[in-house]
Amino acid sequence: MVFSSFSASFVEAANINQRPSKTTKRQQIAQDRSLIHDFLGKYFGEKNAAWRNCFNTAFESNAKVHSIANSYLLMYSSLFVYDKVLNTPTFEGFKKRFRAIVKILGINNLDFINKCEGTADTQAVVMSTEKAVIVVFRGSEGRMKDKSIIRVIYDWIFTDLNFFHRPFEMFGEKARVHTGFYNGVDIVYDELKTLIEKHIKGNAFTFGKPKSLWLTGHSLGGGLAPIAAARLIADGITVNGVYTYGAPRFANPNLAKHMGKMLANYQRWVLDNDIVTKVPFKKWGFQHSANPNNIYEDGQIKINDGEMIGTAKPSSHYPTQYLSRIYEALPKNIKGKMPPAPPHEIWSTDADDLFLKELEKLSKKFGES
Repeated sequence: MVFSSFSASFVEAANINQRPSKTTKRQQIAQDRSLIHDFLGKYFGEKNAAWRNCFNTAFESNAKVHSIANSYLLMYSSLFVYDKVLNTPTFEGFKKRFRAIVKILGINNLDFINKCEGTADTQAVVMSTEKAVIVVFRGSEGRMKDKSIIRVIYDWIFTDLNFFHRPFEMFGEKARVHTGFYNGVDIVYDELKTLIEKHIKGNAFTFGKPKSLWLTGHSLGGGLAPIAAARLIADGITVNGVYTYGAPRFANPNLAKHMGKMLANYQRWVLDNDIVTKVPFKKWGFQHSANPNNIYEDGQIKINDGEMIGTAKPSSHYPTQYLSRIYEALPKNIKGKMPPAPPHEIWSTDADDLFLKELEKLSKKFGES
């Protein structure tokens, strides 16, 4: 009943939002493209910028503990892996534009995953430098165009809000995982593992040893990354770090305990009581498997902190907010090596606002707001 009433109210809100407005769909798309092109042209056109090739010069490929440089670059990747940010209506168009951007940042080797099976719909990028392999899982789209409402419901209801547990067999029957997130990884796992094995092969830069492996993602992507990491480790592949941003809960207490031990360098970022980090609800048996790196309202950052207390905030979930807050916290000697954070306006929030408002109502209903 909870799920049906939630989805019904959300669809109703979404349909209201689709009614004609003063700005036509074509005009809005043109405005979005203009803003994105202005940003890309202004910053990525700087041929002598100090941050060009930053994934080779600033990414700390062998870091064993938290790295603020890696936190920024992995969030940067997690933002631009959304096709709505690059304003590309097709996955082929996204691949072309994403490849052009990360090439400037020092990444030349890329493979893309795009698979839909049942209620699972997963996109990811596997990319590598001479020293590191980075897997970026895309978060929930929620874009208000074409079949956007279907897409929103598809991502958030059938995957993010598929609140049922299933066993995570590698840890035993008592270890249970969010069904939607597990399925989101499962449908791409064989392809993902094959691509990682291709990218991770050692070379002269790594003295013949395998490259370091990093997994990241924002929102839904942050729910997929640690599950994929655990399966890779179980298959004998070393994972150097998992960095997530605004990720939901995905584990029961038993699984969270196992994951906490297995993922030694698991950096879970939370911005100012981000509402998505507070779901699925504890009352339904879900919890996080790592302490958060909290970004407080005043900009203060506390690494390996406790769970943030206070009212859940929908506005804290946007990926541009995470990126800009981490950018502001970069030490001067590191900030000069990094590409600048784009303006928040690059993120179109219509559909996301609708979902987050409905999620806020649900959170209050279950006393976890």
